[in-house]
Amino acid sequence: LTGGRVRLPAGEASADELIILKPMLETWLREDGTLNLANLLEESADALNAEEDVQRAEPAEEAPAIDEDTAGPEEGGPGLSLALGRLQVVGMSAGFEDRTLPNPGAIKLSNLDLEVRDISNTPDDRFPFELGVSIASGGDLQATGELGFLPAVVAKAGLKVEKLALGVAQPWIDRVARIALISGELNAQTELSSSPEEILDVRGLLTVDAFAMSDLAGQELVTWQQLAMRDLIFSLDANQLEIARIDLREPYARVRIDEERKLNLAQLVIEPDASLNANNATTEETGPGEALVFRLGRSYIEKGRVDFADLSLPLPFSTTVQEFGGNISTLASDTQQASELDFAGRVGEFGEAKVTGELIALDPLAKSNVRLQFRNVNMPDLSPYTVDFAGRKIAAGKLNLDLDYRFQKAQLVGKNNIMIEKIRLGEKVDNPDALDLPLGMAVALLSDSNGVIDIDLDIEGDVNDPSFSAGGVIAKALGNLLTKIVTSPFRLLGSLIGGGDDVDLQTVSFEPGEATLSPPAEEKLTQLGTALAQRPALQLGVPGAYSAVADREGIAQARVKAEAEARVEAQGDDDELLAERARDVLEELARERLPELQLDEVRAQFTVQDDDPATPEFDTIAYLAALQNRLVAAEPVSPEELQALGAARAKAIADYLATKVALPPERVRVTDTREVDPGDENAVVIELELDAG
Repeated sequence: LTGGRVRLPAGEASADELIILKPMLETWLREDGTLNLANLLEESADALNAEEDVQRAEPAEEAPAIDEDTAGPEEGGPGLSLALGRLQVVGMSAGFEDRTLPNPGAIKLSNLDLEVRDISNTPDDRFPFELGVSIASGGDLQATGELGFLPAVVAKAGLKVEKLALGVAQPWIDRVARIALISGELNAQTELSSSPEEILDVRGLLTVDAFAMSDLAGQELVTWQQLAMRDLIFSLDANQLEIARIDLREPYARVRIDEERKLNLAQLVIEPDASLNANNATTEETGPGEALVFRLGRSYIEKGRVDFADLSLPLPFSTTVQEFGGNISTLASDTQQASELDFAGRVGEFGEAKVTGELIALDPLAKSNVRLQFRNVNMPDLSPYTVDFAGRKIAAGKLNLDLDYRFQKAQLVGKNNIMIEKIRLGEKVDNPDALDLPLGMAVALLSDSNGVIDIDLDIEGDVNDPSFSAGGVIAKALGNLLTKIVTSPFRLLGSLIGGGDDVDLQTVSFEPGEATLSPPAEEKLTQLGTALAQRPALQLGVPGAYSAVADREGIAQARVKAEAEARVEAQGDDDELLAERARDVLEELARERLPELQLDEVRAQFTVQDDDPATPEFDTIAYLAALQNRLVAAEPVSPEELQALGAARAKAIADYLATKVALPPERVRVTDTREVDPGDENAVVIELELDAG
């Protein structure tokens, strides 16, 4: 202490300079949570109380009369005036240790230099000061400003923080999270102020640079080059934080879903000790504090990267989203105005992802509209999901997705467009949980002439329902769609030509005993060819078909008719009426083929006696029909003939598609011939088949 002066009775005391060299202060929290310095304060208080007790026990002396004209500050005159030209602390070291932690945390300060000038106890005086200190774990703090103590404490200063190592916080982090801080430096250029009207006000720039944290196994979880919060304003009294702009440069995140479908990031937080919380609740009853009011200006992300892996699938899946960037508009806790999203990134080698839309950050389910777009995503990379879904790998193809999700009071309405280009299926993989779907057939049915699959898939659901899962809803909707397609493939082909559900392109009908296509059948095959031209991966199977009942009768009838007509023609153009000649021919055939038949008895069945017995009426038409039916029933038709008829029908269909519709012959395959039951109006119906090429 130099230049000290005391002036009485003026009541003034001053000094030019007070220098304190290399002081040291060590503090710690004991295991029970008490501060070591608390004992010193308690001992001082006990000594002071003891002295007061002694003074009260001694008899008091009569105080002399006070002369106000000559009285000093201790005798009721003006207060003592104090002044110090400069206070300087040089080379101070200090330490704090928290021993309540399993791994005690420590903060060490060194080279603390403090200079305060023009100190006095004059009300409203301000004292310029400068402070510099180094943190042993890394980093420096510098502050320059002014202080005041009367009539209340006030402060205003510029604070500069350089390369403050965040790793010093690791022991405290260990209590709440399973992470390790690998690196990270805090830098700040701020203005601080404190007064009775505003306990703490902070304004300025704050950055966290070269940040990296890992899990306890040493694998990186989150890193970034710089997180900058620009034009930050924090008010403690108002409990309010405003940041004009946030920039996040080169962030990285490693996201993993393990074999038990648990997300790695969700397993980092350590649940608080329930017994500790219960003890705290019994010792101090406090209500929840007011939530922080925050307003964050537009936030930008630049050159982000995410490594994602899903190990819960039959085939582990991994991909990288890189060059991720974009921005989100203002986020605020005190508004229902939605924030706008606009982000994009590269998926895999040549794929692209975009996220646009708007949402209310604090309550996204109340009202949001988010659109996700994926372009040119390499489908073989998605094989783990197709194996999980349908038990099949993808050998080639590109995927484009448009996912439009709208949330209104937790109700999700989603419109999904799935476009797949030139997909080629790979090998099958045994997965008992996969849907039992003929995926090859589904692909062939959905792929157009350019090899493009274009599907619109709508979903909806209650997000608050515990059983709700967006992925599960999409998978179920897609599974239902594919199941419907592969179980009714010709209905899909009908829709390609503008037909509805009543368009039947699967069946072709033939008259019994005939292999000739009818005009309606030709029209149907023409429509089918048009549809197949739009689905080049499909092959058509054409089975032969016959009915043992209807076709046997049809063949026999045609044969009897042909024989009868031939014999009628052979008789020439004599004068006998055609009906009489037909009767003669049929009776001749009956005598040859039905020798046991008594024609007189048959004629009698069709002869009716009227009032004049001499002129009976004979029903010639019915008689000839009866003869023909008997001849047809007796006509032999072999199984080989039925088989040949069925095969001829299949050939007629294949030939028509090749010659009239110009469908490539390799896309039409005539299959086996089979017996069928007759359909409506005794028609014989062939059911066409579809196969994936």
